[in-house]
Amino acid sequence: MFQEPKKTIEKKPIDARFYLAAERTFLAWIRSAIAFLAFGIAIEKFDLFLKFILKSYNLSTNLLKGATKIHYLGKLLIVIGILSLIFGKINFLRTLRDIEEGTYKTSLWLYFAYFLTLLLLGLGLLIYLLFS
Repeated sequence: MFQEPKKTIEKKPIDARFYLAAERTFLAWIRSAIAFLAFGIAIEKFDLFLKFILKSYNLSTNLLKGATKIHYLGKLLIVIGILSLIFGKINFLRTLRDIEEGTYKTSLWLYFAYFLTLLLLGLGLLIYLLFS
């Protein structure tokens, strides 16, 4: 019958700089994604451009033997760009939630996975350029 009055916990205002930093990080993810998408599309279109030029001058497509697999790189860059957008948004929303709850902790696995992806992509490109 008798209820104790609910205790209200006063929340301290959160410094806006935390939110602004989270936004800057999210924008960095977006910039990276745009770069991957742009390079992926450019590589895809360049492959088509080379084939078009060879056909228009009646040249053999055998000249492109080493370059025919480069379109896979374009597709890979597009996929990495899309994944960067997705993971960037997830990280941004998680960061905002954690800031508001006061439990923010850097997501080391996400940054390590991103680093590893870029490292493997870079090494793959280097090997491709050295041996083609």
